[in-house]
Amino acid sequence: MLNLFSKIKENFSGKKDNKKCFCYMPLIHAFISEENNVYTCPECMVKNSLLINLGNLQEENFNKIWNGSFAKQFRTNAKHKIHSYCLLFPCANKSNFHMQVLYDFMKKGLYDKKCKFPQIVTFGNDVKSLYNCVMSDEEQSEYDTEIKEKYFEALKEAKYVVFCSKTDPFSSKKTSSLIKEIAEKFPQIKFNFVSNGILFNKEICDSLGITDRIENVLIFINAANKETYDKYVHNGNYDELIKNLTWLKELKDTNKLSNLFFAYVIDSNNVNYMTDFIAFTKKYDTYALFWPKMNFDNNKINFYNITEECIANPANKMYPEFINTLNDSKMNDECAYIAYGINILRDKII
Repeated sequence: MLNLFSKIKENFSGKKDNKKCFCYMPLIHAFISEENNVYTCPECMVKNSLLINLGNLQEENFNKIWNGSFAKQFRTNAKHKIHSYCLLFPCANKSNFHMQVLYDFMKKGLYDKKCKFPQIVTFGNDVKSLYNCVMSDEEQSEYDTEIKEKYFEALKEAKYVVFCSKTDPFSSKKTSSLIKEIAEKFPQIKFNFVSNGILFNKEICDSLGITDRIENVLIFINAANKETYDKYVHNGNYDELIKNLTWLKELKDTNKLSNLFFAYVIDSNNVNYMTDFIAFTKKYDTYALFWPKMNFDNNKINFYNITEECIANPANKMYPEFINTLNDSKMNDECAYIAYGINILRDKII
């Protein structure tokens, strides 16, 4: 199977002309936001940086959205390598977890051109929340029956499901209940998770019926040791986290888990510990995904007009420390996957 990362990089070198790129996302992936909007992926946008959606499940059923004229035209454009609605450059980088899931899916030869419904379905936040790296303990009301049936319709031909909500999937009764129902109704589906790791243990996974069906996992840690973690992560539990990471490593070592990634969202509080995090990650024989915490206003996303709070902005008081860290040779370790925007910055300073 083609290496999707290298192929996209070959076709897209930072130029605004992205018509030569090919992206599988519109063909096989549906991203369902917490507002029940349906996207092809969390990066899919029109030129004015507004997220573009195919429809909303509170207004229509999934079949009507996915197989409607707008969605079909969307996929036709993708087949002809027309992506004027999409950023594309975040996909050309291994720090993108959704791209990692897609790559794993394609590498295993699971893509079926005959499917009329998505083969990968993601439940979670849109890109604004993901880049803000919000993962709260806020509990939400249960899904109503009508919405859940629409979710199940979306999953009728799915082989992978991804959970990446602002609330950890295992700390939310609402999400845990949905995971268990999906596991029972769709025995062919494998599970992929974005989690803070505190409740990601064998006992909970056993109770949900997913222990032997986990494929790719991204754990938000953002710290390299207990002292930093306790200061940085509110309501965290470092000892439980380490115990669960050890279990996940065991799954990976025995080929019961395809990929394990640790996320490090860089801001002023943890910028000085990035290389320590790489050393921490290597203990688990896995990968470190780095990207700067970003803020978006008015539901718009502009990667070229970042706020002062962003560590990649020269106006940030910790910016010199950030640059010094990027210059450290340890950041070139093969286990470190650095976000596209940071790589552009590195190219300018190195």
